[in-house]
Amino acid sequence: MKYSVSLAGAMIALVGLFGAGCASTPSQQTQQEQQAKPQVRITGCEPKAIAIQEPAANATVKMPFDVKVQIHNGIHKDCRWGLFEGQAGSLTLQDEKGTILGRGILATDEDWMTDEQVGFNGMVHPVPGTTAQGKLTLVISEDDPSGQKDPQAIMVPLIVTP
Repeated sequence: MKYSVSLAGAMIALVGLFGAGCASTPSQQTQQEQQAKPQVRITGCEPKAIAIQEPAANATVKMPFDVKVQIHNGIHKDCRWGLFEGQAGSLTLQDEKGTILGRGILATDEDWMTDEQVGFNGMVHPVPGTTAQGKLTLVISEDDPSGQKDPQAIMVPLIVTP
């Protein structure tokens, strides 16, 4: 009898020990969830002189939606974001096949011919005849009218609702 109680107690202790080792802590779960979500992807040089204010990666948005960025070319002189006539590039909303479901332009009414920080805004509108819904990618592309370099791009994963 003594052995069966001790054996049962040892089994409970072992189950508790192994169970605790297998369980994830809240911070581990959050970290795992974040790693499972699609991340922002970047082409071209880094670090970028452009910072996306909205929408955040993996945000849920409804068409049409606003895009806001800050560009500070004075900080990252080796990785400047191309600006031309008050525009900072084009916006496209794409599905996993690359089909364009939405479009827009990033522009500013501020003095953009500066190395200081400048805010640019745009709105992504649906392409007529398409339905933008589900997990899609916002592509912010630098425009280079000179054609002298490969344009940079930032891909932001989003969830679009009807």
